[in-house]
Amino acid sequence: MAVIGMDRWETDETYENYKVMDVMTDMFLVYNTIMHFPIALTGLVLIWKETEMNIYQLVTTTGPADYQLSWTNAEYQLDQGLWFLNPLEVLVRTEKFFTKVLPRS
Repeated sequence: MAVIGMDRWETDETYENYKVMDVMTDMFLVYNTIMHFPIALTGLVLIWKETEMNIYQLVTTTGPADYQLSWTNAEYQLDQGLWFLNPLEVLVRTEKFFTKVLPRS
């Protein structure tokens, strides 16, 4: 009995009554707990970040526009981040890439 007090709530009769499905259920729960623990931490960090961003927006309403949450900023960021979905922008960027003149070294 590795856990203090375990002998009070788990007896030998408990272990004798264990079936295959009990073991499989315990293994399933432990596996999911171990594998998904980092996801819970990531979720907590995201909640903390979003809360901090809301507070920062309230504090810096006269500050730089990059940190203010607005539709204008969201539209600009989506336009810059999803340029590859616009076929014309893909052509423009491809042309710029292949026609860029490199300085001689």
